[in-house]
Amino acid sequence: MTDPQENPVPAADNSNSSSPETQAMPAVPAPAQDIPSEDTLNPAQSAPSPEIIDISELSEAEVAEIEGTASYAVVRRAPRFKAFFAVGAVIGVVLGIFVGMYLSEPGMINRGIYVVVCVLFTTMMTTLLTGLIASIIDRRSVARIEAQK
Repeated sequence: MTDPQENPVPAADNSNSSSPETQAMPAVPAPAQDIPSEDTLNPAQSAPSPEIIDISELSEAEVAEIEGTASYAVVRRAPRFKAFFAVGAVIGVVLGIFVGMYLSEPGMINRGIYVVVCVLFTTMMTTLLTGLIASIIDRRSVARIEAQK
């Protein structure tokens, strides 16, 4: 048997030698230059504050130029349909379980099937109802915007 101290393995040298074995790739790549820093990712911090201009100090040509390029924005408050449908489905499942358990008798042979059918029916109806409510709210928001124009 050989003694491990007779043939020691040389330690890795991190000096700047030209052999390819000692020049390893860095463990972590350098960040790309086009990636913004975390400071600029928050629009509230990075957005410059708008300038407040006194219109009385501007000439008529400058005012006409500003009015020609300005666009009037209106914020439309539309409902989130996905959230309405999700709430309707959850309400339907809970309501369906209660209705199915209440209307079925404890000694029924297919009580589980009866409850499942009740759950499916109430879930469908409540989801459609909440979708209808979301559509009505959406139409009102569109009508309100049209009235403001």
